[in-house]
Amino acid sequence: MLYMPKKKSLSEKHKEIRDKSWKLISDIIEYEPEVYQSTVRGTLIRGISEQSGTNRKNVYTMIKRYWQRGKVKDALLPDYKKCGQAKKKRL
Repeated sequence: MLYMPKKKSLSEKHKEIRDKSWKLISDIIEYEPEVYQSTVRGTLIRGISEQSGTNRKNVYTMIKRYWQRGKVKDALLPDYKKCGQAKKKRL
């Protein structure tokens, strides 16, 4: 089941994180369908990683999250709702 928060419930911090992630991967997303080839994707991610100073693993994670969650910008929102103590009620 896909969790999509209501626009009103998004904090400014979450929006900043989403927008920062989007800014990093938006150039890579433009290369669809070529980006689905691992060699092309690796080259693009290496370039983005070097330009931004972001770890390649983090860029891969952002792209994977974007693809797995429906190719929408809000897929890059942080997953803080999954953090914390087990069986404790969350907002």
